[in-house]
Amino acid sequence: MPEERALREARSDKIVEAIAAFETRTKALRGRPITTTELVWLRLLLQLVLNYAEPADGTAVGAGTLPLADKKGYGWARLLGRLLMQHFGTFLALQALRLEEDENEQLRVIEYLATA
Repeated sequence: MPEERALREARSDKIVEAIAAFETRTKALRGRPITTTELVWLRLLLQLVLNYAEPADGTAVGAGTLPLADKKGYGWARLLGRLLMQHFGTFLALQALRLEEDENEQLRVIEYLATA
């Protein structure tokens, strides 16, 4: 059991670090055109948080690593809020999105928007 708890905490740390790195990168892009890569990263992080979120009643099922709320800021509701702030903060940047004439790129943008 202690090993499982340590693994869950390490996983939580990595998720929070990835979100913090994304926030830093996104803030550096303010006022500049963004690429679909950033949109794909945002979708991935949203899906990652949702995948590791514990149910609201607190019963961990499967990979549930992120509680609804905690004192360290690892609560999945707070992490989703941080990511959605990035989404809405960069929404105007979508007007200047550099989208390749590639159907796969266009599908990635549609998937990102549907997820967000």
